[in-house]
Amino acid sequence: MTSVLDRLEFEVFADLFALPQDLHVPPPGAAVEPDVSLAHVWIVAAETKVEERLAKLADFRGSFTIDQGTRADALEIYCQQCRRPPRSSPVA
Repeated sequence: MTSVLDRLEFEVFADLFALPQDLHVPPPGAAVEPDVSLAHVWIVAAETKVEERLAKLADFRGSFTIDQGTRADALEIYCQQCRRPPRSSPVA
């Protein structure tokens, strides 16, 4: 007489213990997630006077280059990632 266990079919669908989690290799073509940094990246929102030509260029491109040594007024200082201001912001 055969037991019930002998008649059951078992199909392995996942081997959870084959590789440690930190050695997992993603399948080919899988998107690689970028490393997320928890460090703050500080940004200064600034204001400076420019000529009309440069203002039009900045409006069109969304950016512009100014000469070295040009002074800009800091309007706001914050972290680019979390938008949090620094603890002791000089701009009030």
